[in-house]
Amino acid sequence: MNQAQLKYARERAEKLFRDRLLSLKVKHTVVAVALSTNEKYEALKTGAFTIDKAANRSGWNWADAVKFKGESAGYINTDKLDADVAKLTSTYRNLTDELILGDNEKALELLKAFEAA
Repeated sequence: MNQAQLKYARERAEKLFRDRLLSLKVKHTVVAVALSTNEKYEALKTGAFTIDKAANRSGWNWADAVKFKGESAGYINTDKLDADVAKLTSTYRNLTDELILGDNEKALELLKAFEAA
């Protein structure tokens, strides 16, 4: 493999790696759901809310104690994300090591497998 081919293969692997990192972040993220003002008004009229008992703390606004049933906080499952990122990073490092230091045929096989995974 000449220098241009090696550069192309590394760039391609790096792009795949970045794209997969992004997809893993999306996969392990639960998006927050927020109600609009009109939806909150309707929830208040229909009773689709609860009152947070810990809201008696000083400095809170009364509206902070109202929890609407249709809303949810977003979060990232960092344990699963970290595990998947570690696997992906290991595979990517093996691929780049083979590209730089190893056999051309094996490097191309690894690149194709990385792309297909």
